[in-house]
Amino acid sequence: MIEQRSRIPLTLQTALSWPKLALLLTLSTTAVQAPAQSSENLGPLFFNAAERQAIVQKRSNPAEQEKPPSMVALSGVLVRSGGKGTAFINGKAVPEGQSPFPGMPVTIRPGHISIQNQAVLPGQMLDLTNSHRVDKLAAGSITRR
Repeated sequence: MIEQRSRIPLTLQTALSWPKLALLLTLSTTAVQAPAQSSENLGPLFFNAAERQAIVQKRSNPAEQEKPPSMVALSGVLVRSGGKGTAFINGKAVPEGQSPFPGMPVTIRPGHISIQNQAVLPGQMLDLTNSHRVDKLAAGSITRR
């Protein structure tokens, strides 16, 4: 016995489902091709070749860290009433308890930080080689709340 397949008349409802089916087929084809393309090693994007190589070297040698700079600039200190503070050293936020440079502990106090037993106020730069302080801003330009 031969089965007869019923023909579905082309109605508005089935006509609207054709674009959805075409989109589904396109997406599934793209999804199958995507893993093949992502298997290529593109490396970190948005960097030139020298920067990418430096990133790869840094990742492969985690023990090799940056040397501390000779000058430390303090942009500001934020001390929270119920928690840890943050110091802005050399343009980077350094949470209390962390060291911005290896082997150089930093203590955050209200209104200043201490590096190598030297107090540094916001707006000052400290030369670590001779412990000389330099004011970056004019006197009285920093206010304390």
